[in-house]
Amino acid sequence: MPGKSHPCPLSRAEDVRRCDRRPAHESQSMPDQSAEGAIESQLSEMLPELTRLRRDVHAHPEPGFRERRTANLVIAWLESLPHMTLRTGLAGGTGVVATLGEGKPGPCLALRADMDALEVPDECGQPHASTVPGVAHVCGHDGHVACLLGAARLLARNPEGLGGPVRFLFQPAEEGGAGARRMCEDGALENPRPRMIFALHCWPFLPVGTIGVRAGAVMASTDAVNIEIRGQSCHAATPQKGVDAVLAASHVVVALQSAVARRTDPIEPGVVTIGSIHGGSVRNAIAANVILRGTIRAISAAKREQLRQAVREIAVQTARAFGAVAEVDLVPGYPVTVNDEHAAACVLRAGRRALGEDRVIAALPVSMGGEDFAFYQQVVPGAFWRLGTGREDGTPVVPLHSSAFDFPDEALPIGVRMHCALAREFSACYPGR
Repeated sequence: MPGKSHPCPLSRAEDVRRCDRRPAHESQSMPDQSAEGAIESQLSEMLPELTRLRRDVHAHPEPGFRERRTANLVIAWLESLPHMTLRTGLAGGTGVVATLGEGKPGPCLALRADMDALEVPDECGQPHASTVPGVAHVCGHDGHVACLLGAARLLARNPEGLGGPVRFLFQPAEEGGAGARRMCEDGALENPRPRMIFALHCWPFLPVGTIGVRAGAVMASTDAVNIEIRGQSCHAATPQKGVDAVLAASHVVVALQSAVARRTDPIEPGVVTIGSIHGGSVRNAIAANVILRGTIRAISAAKREQLRQAVREIAVQTARAFGAVAEVDLVPGYPVTVNDEHAAACVLRAGRRALGEDRVIAALPVSMGGEDFAFYQQVVPGAFWRLGTGREDGTPVVPLHSSAFDFPDEALPIGVRMHCALAREFSACYPGR
């Protein structure tokens, strides 16, 4: 199995199947109040250090599968914690998995953070702005890493009340690289297999201090569309002697809009977007080839397949009507991210206990963005929830992937507190299946 094992003070259990044999009634204890108080006190003391860490990661962003510095920082932090077993070098070399109380009986819980940055410039204007030209943490993964590291320390130092092992996953390449799938292939969800997995993602459309979640589909599938339209070149003054690939491609783009509007159920969201058109080289010649590139988004496997079939048929038949040939290549991307009902309920329960009823949004709208967390959910039930990072002072929202985005430090304690609450509430809300 890929990766390198790091033994820690807690010895490795020979029979990890004990996680599957604990009676459900033994897991229904309430979180220990004294441990909760200790966690809050230690969180306050840790925040300055965690803020420095978050800003350091922001200043040194690394694209997918190249998160070496970030992974080393994660490893150094985790190796200092008691009762923690580490595996490194997963998912192409930078993935890190740490298990707290690996041999502890009871259901195992997993918490995930993504580490990669995007290849865009950093225009946040802060002293900790990116020092790497053309690479920036504009999706908040620096904050995700800091929140999970903070929770790992607090839970390792206050293990009372945990109903079983806690697995911490630090994965590479969420931004298009399917790092989660590589983590699964390398055994990140084995020995012991978690009963549930959770992940946060910062969300600037919710205010700091709040969280949101929903059961069912929460993020869309993401398939890439590549279409080549082939015609026949000729002089622009005699178009009847050729086949105009630009004209055919233009009609294909327009016709593809009917894939959602007329070929599928309008009640269920779907998106077909052509975002790139390249064809022709001079103004006085009919182009022989045009390349279209785009994306298909859906929130169910059935609609995903319907849209894929519709795009293929519409492109081929429309191009043929203009005498051209369409070659369609649909590249599967991320699956639909579907939150398990029990896992979503666990997030709601933890959020209400940790933050208060009025700080928890229980019916967050579906997003047509994609998330490779879906690959974990194909192995074990899980929930992907939103951490509010927006301002309540009227400041305009800076969306994710904007060059000006910077994870607000004020959201760090909320993320840490929620991770800890999920770990401690898990034994109480786990359905025992």
